[in-house]
Amino acid sequence: MSPPDDPAPTETDDAAAEAWLAKLETLRRSVDLRLDGEGRWFHDGEPFAHQGLIAAFDRGIDAHPDSGEPILRLGSRWCYIRADDTPFVARRITADGDRLTLRLNTGASVTVPARGFEARGARLYVRLDDGRRVRLSRAAQAKAGGWLEEGDGGMRVAAAGRRYPVRPVDGPEPTA
Repeated sequence: MSPPDDPAPTETDDAAAEAWLAKLETLRRSVDLRLDGEGRWFHDGEPFAHQGLIAAFDRGIDAHPDSGEPILRLGSRWCYIRADDTPFVARRITADGDRLTLRLNTGASVTVPARGFEARGARLYVRLDDGRRVRLSRAAQAKAGGWLEEGDGGMRVAAAGRRYPVRPVDGPEPTA
């Protein structure tokens, strides 16, 4: 049996409401959930083993609408998570007709924008139109590596009848 939910304050007192919101924020930040650079889940330093739980957590990955920080949504509840890199990982990349499609760890399929590829050192990322940054998994990067070619303007991915430039990016990057 789980503990009862902490009800929202019923007082009209703004100070009580602010205190309740501050407590909720502290609780949401106190959960020790981490997603490593390969998209593996950890709690209190221990890796997850249950595939159903991993799949549910993967589907719940999101970015906070105001701060862009990585969060985990489970139903109507959510908490902050720590991501060693971006929480969004492309498990697969496929050439579908005239476009490249990524299958994310969240279960979503997204199209690679025409100028979406970025390289940070030896790692390939895709910047989606909504601003999210997606890291290619080892398998997806290996597949995309077969499409890499050197062009006049630098590296590019040649697939799906198109040439996608790969923009080199240096420096720190926000996680989401």
